[in-house]
Amino acid sequence: MPTSLEGSAPADPLGSTNEMPGAPGTYFAKPERLDEHELKQQLQELSGHPLLGTLLETVGGLLAIVNEHRQILAINETLLGFLGLDSAEKLLGLRLGEALQCPHASEMDAGCGTSKFCSTCGAAIAQTVALHDHREAERFCALETVQNSVTTPLFLRVRATPLGLEGRHLILVFIDDITRQQQSAFAERAFFHDLNNTLTSLFYASLTLAHEATGSQVAGASEVFQLTERVVRELELQRQLTSNASVDNLRPLPKATPLDAIINDWRSLITHHPASSGKRTAITSPQCAITVTTDTTLLLRVLGNMAINALEATPPGGEIRMQVGVTPERVSFEVWNETAIPPANARRVFQRNFSTKGSLGRGLGTFSMKLIGEQLLGGRVEFASSVVEGTTFRFTLPN
Repeated sequence: MPTSLEGSAPADPLGSTNEMPGAPGTYFAKPERLDEHELKQQLQELSGHPLLGTLLETVGGLLAIVNEHRQILAINETLLGFLGLDSAEKLLGLRLGEALQCPHASEMDAGCGTSKFCSTCGAAIAQTVALHDHREAERFCALETVQNSVTTPLFLRVRATPLGLEGRHLILVFIDDITRQQQSAFAERAFFHDLNNTLTSLFYASLTLAHEATGSQVAGASEVFQLTERVVRELELQRQLTSNASVDNLRPLPKATPLDAIINDWRSLITHHPASSGKRTAITSPQCAITVTTDTTLLLRVLGNMAINALEATPPGGEIRMQVGVTPERVSFEVWNETAIPPANARRVFQRNFSTKGSLGRGLGTFSMKLIGEQLLGGRVEFASSVVEGTTFRFTLPN
């Protein structure tokens, strides 16, 4: 049986959501919601409506019906099971992010839709568009739900459809849980993303070798060999990552490598990459002969993504700056480009699945930098970005 609109509404668990004096109360969607009495009255007015009952009975996917304040009035049995509940009473009056236990839903007094993170939440955007523009809107929603102190990533497709009923503006919220599809697309794209960077370099290096029939063949052949060796190592790493869907079984193979060799390999990766075409690259490094003990293949994955992301964000004729710093305790690698990351996107730079590209399998490069750089290599990946200073990504590795 569907979870209907019948029943009384519980007290608002978030307390008063009125806008505090002198404060906006929200960073995105409207903060107001009905109080307990008003919500109960709305539920009674719409209770038993044949159209809503038919929708709850017939829609096979996940469905929620929300009011003009994005508060849940009813959900179907499928969504109830997805949430792991046996009754919808606890959900009446809540918003979608609160029902899903999104960690950002409690950051503001007004709840779901009002935090700094909500302006990039697909579910919040779809509902807001449906209410404001009175048209259907569909978005992807990358969500990390927290239950019993366990964080679980979800990837949802949310479609919000406006519905005028009894003089009220309601929204039908259709939800598709495509987490598994996203994970599959993510793994496939990860394979081609990282491996393609190396294969592209190998291709252009071999092309250079083919065109140079002089003494430079020795240097070219050495470069091809090193790139080929790296492909073999990366292929094995990718095989494990895809089959295990984690890095728990990946074991770095550290070895002492001259810093100059690492810098040369880093330079080679981007020199032969198409993203560098028509752009300048400046590299600053210390004049000292030291070695770094690390897994150079994993290190170059992090450094390569840092540089290639910077190149892709740089317009033709622009420049990126790569800098290496050394102290007795650590080695740091920095990449700067002039393009600022919008604050709304900057908050989610390292979140798995989040991307501004709007397609499945995206949200890989910066996530993998963080994953490999910190969990496997034991370093620290961070960034700073502003309109005035541009964007700098930094990877610091213990020496």
